[in-house]
Amino acid sequence: VLGGITDSIIEWAGEWGLLGLAVVSASEAALQPAPPDLLVIPMVLGADSSLDILAIVLVATIS
Repeated sequence: VLGGITDSIIEWAGEWGLLGLAVVSASEAALQPAPPDLLVIPMVLGADSSLDILAIVLVATIS
């Protein structure tokens, strides 16, 4: 059951980029079971520059 929910969250948030990551990170504790790590790892691996990686880490940490 959680696998389907998690996949849906990742698919939705992936389309929104950093904004999707911020929403998932902020809502993770109260609303849904998918940790932001599921988005952070592929986003960091696909980042073009160290500035992109910094932005991803900051968004996940702050939100």
